[in-house]
Amino acid sequence: MTAINGWTRSILSRQLGKPARILPMVLPGSIRKAFAQAVRRTFPAGIALLLAGCPVSTTSASLSEDGASHVPSAPAQQTTRASAASTEPSPEGSAAKADGLQTPAAPAATAITAATTAAKSSASEQEAVRQALLNDPSLKERLQQALADYNTPDRTLVPLSVGAIAIVENYALAKAEGGYEDLPIVDEYYLLRKQNGQWVVVDSVGRGPRIEAGQLTLLGLSNGVISSLLDAMQTAEADLIVSDTPVISREMVVLGGISPDMTVAEVKQRLGQPLSEKVEETGCCGSLVYLEYPNFSLGLSQEGGVFQMNTTHRDVATGAGVRVGDTHEAVTNAYGSPSLADGEMLIYYVSGSDQSESFSFSLDGGRVVEIRYYALLN
Repeated sequence: MTAINGWTRSILSRQLGKPARILPMVLPGSIRKAFAQAVRRTFPAGIALLLAGCPVSTTSASLSEDGASHVPSAPAQQTTRASAASTEPSPEGSAAKADGLQTPAAPAATAITAATTAAKSSASEQEAVRQALLNDPSLKERLQQALADYNTPDRTLVPLSVGAIAIVENYALAKAEGGYEDLPIVDEYYLLRKQNGQWVVVDSVGRGPRIEAGQLTLLGLSNGVISSLLDAMQTAEADLIVSDTPVISREMVVLGGISPDMTVAEVKQRLGQPLSEKVEETGCCGSLVYLEYPNFSLGLSQEGGVFQMNTTHRDVATGAGVRVGDTHEAVTNAYGSPSLADGEMLIYYVSGSDQSESFSFSLDGGRVVEIRYYALLN
């Protein structure tokens, strides 16, 4: 016996385009058979099955447009099961099969196509990262400056090239190299970020063969992204060294209002005329200028850039407000955990310098007695 219910009524209403008035009733077998045949001639196969009181099943019988019932042959069912699962089904999977709800697995050709597309996408992204580095204005400028400063007949300029690349989400790590055969000018790892569909160089995060994980943290990357990037990069470059030593950004290195990127003229404009000025000519680094102020001493390269600052006077403060006389805790509250500490000195390496730049605080009795910035000259 089969009942025509409210769901059947709603299906008929949608099919006819107007409300269907069907009274609940129970049909005997002979009438049910005649009703089913009439419905099959009028409605599509799926609806006909519902109206005739037959459950829809994707694994049992199906109905053709002419109303004939068809049962899949055994070989076809066997093939479907083989492609749907390669292992023993779980109890839940067995229940799904029984209800006719199992979704067949994607054909092997589809899986291969997806993998191929992903590989092409990855190769395309790596090429985009490579081009972003090769066309970065700051790197081009460094090589042009090197060409002017170090060009001699016995030297061969090596064009800028990009080595290992790792991409995770919208971030990428890549190694760039360039300079002279005997004098590498660019040998660094760079972080890039994808913005508005374009890869952009963010900053240097280490010199070969070392990457500073602390710099990646300073640049705002999550621990998960950092870990994935470094793992991928170490896979691509076996001799890569990952340093987890804490570092500070270059922007945090400010003493007496002076930052490392200032020129001699800018320092004098800020601090006034020094008590003394000394110029030293060197074979490796050009002209070096030493300026002496009442509470402050500086050393600069004539071409630009501070390589040395120090003070022992409380009148001179760092950019974070730390002064001579402040406690150990005041320093760590302002700059975090030091890169090195021995009880008498707190040393903070500057990110991207491969430990060639440091901002340090000498201590006596737990209090600061000297503040110093120093950068190693090439």
